[in-house]
Amino acid sequence: MPPKVKVTREEIIAAALELLRQKGMEAVNARAVASVLGCSTQPIFSNYSSMAALQQETRDAAAAEYSRWIEQHMKEGKYPPYKASGMAYISFARTRPQLFKELFMRDRTGEPPAGDDPLTRSIVALIVKNTAVESVAYDAYLIRLCAVAAHYLRLLLSMQAAYPV
Repeated sequence: MPPKVKVTREEIIAAALELLRQKGMEAVNARAVASVLGCSTQPIFSNYSSMAALQQETRDAAAAEYSRWIEQHMKEGKYPPYKASGMAYISFARTRPQLFKELFMRDRTGEPPAGDDPLTRSIVALIVKNTAVESVAYDAYLIRLCAVAAHYLRLLLSMQAAYPV
């Protein structure tokens, strides 16, 4: 019988996400994650083929946190859904600056265009959920339109970071 796994992928991602929150993606490396977990680097390298894979999964976890943040603020009812999403975007930037920087302000040179990544899918899902779309054909059109809009929004945000006003 193989030995019991002592450090799970979920624990590794939780530790990496905490490092990302505190110090940014530059701090997410095997030694730092192992230090947070109180273990050697072996469990990290047993679960991830590369640091890039660990960092991508950490980025996906940050995107999931952002999606939950937006959804929570939209459900509060303090503002109409679209205004709530904008207000939540601003509060996320203020309260989680390293996550915000990684999701919206990192250099995307060499990355494939957005559209089928978890963050874009979550943005599209929220838009579709809050627009009361009825027709299946129109749904498909709207989903594609939202994906394109989300892609350009992310590009504009990255340009804003590169060329502040």
